[in-house]
Amino acid sequence: MRRTLASLGMAAVLVCFVWVSPAVAAPARSEQGWWIGLQAGWGPVDGQVRVGEPSPSTPLGLGDDLGIDSAWVYSLDVSGTAGAKNRLAFKAESLSMSGSETFDKTVTFDEGSFPPGSSPKADPRFYLFDAEYVRLFGDMSRTSHWFLTAGLVHAYLDFRLGDQSEDFYRQEVPMPLLGGGWELTTAHGWLQGAAKGFQYNHLNTGEKEGSTVYLDQSMVDVWAGWIGSISPRVRYSAGYRFFSFSQTENSSEDYNDFHCHLNALTASLSFRF
Repeated sequence: MRRTLASLGMAAVLVCFVWVSPAVAAPARSEQGWWIGLQAGWGPVDGQVRVGEPSPSTPLGLGDDLGIDSAWVYSLDVSGTAGAKNRLAFKAESLSMSGSETFDKTVTFDEGSFPPGSSPKADPRFYLFDAEYVRLFGDMSRTSHWFLTAGLVHAYLDFRLGDQSEDFYRQEVPMPLLGGGWELTTAHGWLQGAAKGFQYNHLNTGEKEGSTVYLDQSMVDVWAGWIGSISPRVRYSAGYRFFSFSQTENSSEDYNDFHCHLNALTASLSFRF
């Protein structure tokens, strides 16, 4: 959580930087319209998961204990313009990661336990669904622009370890995303840097597991890279992405906790329709 808060602090200092899908970035006037984009990325991931009663559930490092050292990211988005200064985007994203390590201790996870020497496969299902609005500022005839973003994201996480599974998604709630960014238009494309994020603290979910379930949830998403045009109907992007997600559920019966931090190289291809 401390690392996530530090990342959120960095995003607050940057203020004007928000990650957006390359298809949402301010395209040249000749390329305005509606686009469908496919994106993929890969990079190292670290973090922790803990599932079960407050005690004796076992904190497990994604890399050291579960063998999850990297993640693939895939997304599909539909985006477009609504006037010269307005952008809209709708995206579905999958963060694919899995691994296996041999335990050297008894591990308690959910309602089961794994003895020393066991090697269960960790195979979380992690998806994100979001909608975003981007507003550009300044004279559209200029080559550089600042923009602000407001959006809504919903996470779906089902963490599976061997024959045990924890449905984090039952406590997740839609979360707003806020931020801003900057881009520079050249004769061959766009150079862009951006970031977005938000955090819930001790949110009453209205759910009961022994007592009321309270949720801490945060997300930070930063992207910087190049967006190029192949033709008036086809464009691409390549860049670096930092992504952080944290979710903690706390009640008198359960304490479930998940954190992940991803550094990835990304690429996308978008088509105008």
